[in-house]
Amino acid sequence: MFDSLSDFQPETKRYLPLIALGELAKQLGATLNGDPEFMVASINTLSDAGANELAFIARPEFLAQVDQSAAGALMLSPAMTESEPFKAANFPGHILLVDDPYLGYAQASRLFDTFFNDRPGSVHPQATVADDVVIPPSTCVAANVVIEAGANIGAHCKIGSGCYIGAGVQLGDHSLLHA
Repeated sequence: MFDSLSDFQPETKRYLPLIALGELAKQLGATLNGDPEFMVASINTLSDAGANELAFIARPEFLAQVDQSAAGALMLSPAMTESEPFKAANFPGHILLVDDPYLGYAQASRLFDTFFNDRPGSVHPQATVADDVVIPPSTCVAANVVIEAGANIGAHCKIGSGCYIGAGVQLGDHSLLHA
């Protein structure tokens, strides 16, 4: 489902998984007010979210912070969009409407959990990969993985959290590693 939705980031030698907002709305059973082709890279807090990130609002007291957010998309309940603080914020981004923002966040988090969701092309930000190692776009690398210099990683691999791949190791296609 997500094979074509990734973007290579040369500075990190990683593929950043992206999910189209329309697909995200479909998976969550949400109503989308915005562009279904808008690509979301991750979920973040309202205050820290960037232009390609989704933030969620579950409590009305956070509505006053909407005008200070750089989030590209927000997830909130339909009732919150009718409130004066939200209307006053004049949010310019995309909106996903869900009945229960906490549940929506939990479901969206699962979709962005690339390793356990079998979504290829992701390297967890807490993985350490040597500069000369290229992770194929069909391989998933979880958190706290260490891959040393000269390692050759095959296609369609899943490397679980805490795994260590030493210098010069050859990992064949379709390998599955757990620590």
